Amino acid sequence: MLPCITLEEHYLSPILFSTGLYSKEKLAALSPAISEKLSAVDDARVKNMDATGVSVQHPKRFRSFALLSMVSPAAAAAELRRCVQDLGFVGALVGNHLDDGTFYDAPAYDAVWAVAQALDVPVHLHPQRPSDAHHAALYAGLGDRRLEMDLACWC
Repeated sequence: MLPCITLEEHYLSPILFSTGLYSKEKLAALSPAISEKLSAVDDARVKNMDATGVSVQHPKRFRSFALLSMVSPAAAAAELRRCVQDLGFVGALVGNHLDDGTFYDAPAYDAVWAVAQALDVPVHLHPQRPSDAHHAALYAGLGDRRLEMDLACWC
């Protein structure tokens, strides 16, 4: 039987708001039901999972994917290699474009794909909300932005 991989256990840590990469305004753009679910894991649960090493206790059940920042392709390639070879991760997850709308089909990203291929690990391109420019070009006029997000009008 092939192993089952799920990456759809979403959670947004409050710590991420302090990085400047996420904002409460972006979270508010989602429907209340979605934003509540993203915040539903409380600190006690996360601390318990960290303290008890959930993925270490059950290595046949829980494995890790590296969450790569693609701003620097060379750094992303190095981090993927480190995570797989040194930490035992089984792949990577990246958003499907940078915040400015840049996609990863440019030659600069070939280093990331070469490392993934050499290590024989998958890279999951996770859908994300479109950049403002993509939204204006592809989805303008569909209606309420919150509704568009709930309908997953993403590129």
